[in-house]
Amino acid sequence: MYRIPFGGVCLSPAVLIALLVTVGLAASAVPCSATSVAEVEIEEHHEVIVVGAGIAGLSAATFLAEDGWEVLVLEKNDRPGGRTVSGQYRGVSYPLGTEYLGEPEGALQDLISLAGVDLLEIPAPMDAVYHDGEFHVGEAEITHLMVDQGGLEEFNDFAETVMDVYSEMEDNLPELTPLLAELDRISARQWFAHSGFPQFYADKYNVTSIGLFGANLGEISALSAIPEIGFDFEGFSPLDQEDLQDWEDEEQESSGAYSFAGGITDLTGALAARLEERLRLQATVKQVVRMEEEGEEYFLVTYEDGSGGVHTLSSDAVVMAVPAPVALAIGEYALSEEQQSLIAEIPFAPFVTAAFFSEEPIWEEAFDLAVPDGWFFTDVYDGTWMAKAADPRVAESGVHIICVYIGPTSFANLAILNMEDQELLDAVFGDLERLFPGVRDKVTGHAIHRFRYAYPIMTPGAYSRLARLNELNREGVYLAGDWMLYPTFEAAAESGRLAARGAAEYLD
Repeated sequence: MYRIPFGGVCLSPAVLIALLVTVGLAASAVPCSATSVAEVEIEEHHEVIVVGAGIAGLSAATFLAEDGWEVLVLEKNDRPGGRTVSGQYRGVSYPLGTEYLGEPEGALQDLISLAGVDLLEIPAPMDAVYHDGEFHVGEAEITHLMVDQGGLEEFNDFAETVMDVYSEMEDNLPELTPLLAELDRISARQWFAHSGFPQFYADKYNVTSIGLFGANLGEISALSAIPEIGFDFEGFSPLDQEDLQDWEDEEQESSGAYSFAGGITDLTGALAARLEERLRLQATVKQVVRMEEEGEEYFLVTYEDGSGGVHTLSSDAVVMAVPAPVALAIGEYALSEEQQSLIAEIPFAPFVTAAFFSEEPIWEEAFDLAVPDGWFFTDVYDGTWMAKAADPRVAESGVHIICVYIGPTSFANLAILNMEDQELLDAVFGDLERLFPGVRDKVTGHAIHRFRYAYPIMTPGAYSRLARLNELNREGVYLAGDWMLYPTFEAAAESGRLAARGAAEYLD
């Protein structure tokens, strides 16, 4: 039994739990003698408690455990992985969350090695674009489309501008040069307009922005948009007409993107399995409180289990690997006022994914099909693409799946979360019929997954704010997640390792 001074407030265990778990009121709101204390039964003590078992939390816990620290992960869902979600249909795994990775390096590369899962390059063609009634499949055809819509000189200028900024980011971040600071201050839409790039390019990458970030180009900083645009131009050198013709005659051999036989959940599942009893599912953390007793700091972590039971644990350090709004809600008594103020400036977008099953193929020409700006959804994926690459027998199995990704028109618009299933399906089929006439009659079933906190939004000024937030990531409580670095799976994994290092240094 720990004797817990709680801001000069007298709280019985029952009242304390009720406040922390149910109401979340500040302790100072309850009057009592300044000399009294509350007594709370602490069930367990751990060196580090990690809140959240998405890739950031799994990363932090894995690296801490590898270094010999005693760690416990608390995850509110009945599965690990966070926004990395897969479904199963007739023995075939398909994505409902994170679809692919860039070439792994850093923390992600180390995690894949530790997990012992086999990385597979996504077979080309990776991308396709639907424009003006036609499908443009593969890198060469998409390049031809961009040249046709904007001109060869304009295409080269666009690609070189993007890659110049991309190189400057790689050479200087987290430091912001004058150019990078300016790009952090303006929106991506302003950058497109000020640079005079063709409108088709702005429309194309607005779809990319909604699909990858859950926000339109007017809502994210130019600096946050450019890395994802740069992914399309890695290794670029200026083209001439002869290059275009030669390229058209070549087959694309490499996509530069990766996944696993069963999707990205192969990795998160393997990492969770390595943690064994150190991962506790259906454990919803309600509050993290920084405490001090006889000059020693520690943390109280209160969570609710799947049966409604409330538990209080203590730890020497805490990693909060949850979306920013969740960290803000549970960390009121552990985070500084400045941290809370910075976190409050990080909005999150909703997202919805829907898988459709059929007895005959609907889309099998490329891994990802991007649709025009302004449609209800942004992308259609061949949900069996990786399964077929891993096991050719899947192609003969009669299993066909397309996965549709639905982003909001604005990150602040939650309408897609509130739509009834049938209303959502009608909107999806309205645009799917434009791509694949008669598709509704081919579909035999579906699955829908909704994400309230899908993407952190890198609004203008985000890099400056995050630089300060990372400076404050110390003193026993460590924030982790893509919102601490950049909204990608790879960045989330890296943030987990950074949090693990911070916690280890603190405990040493």
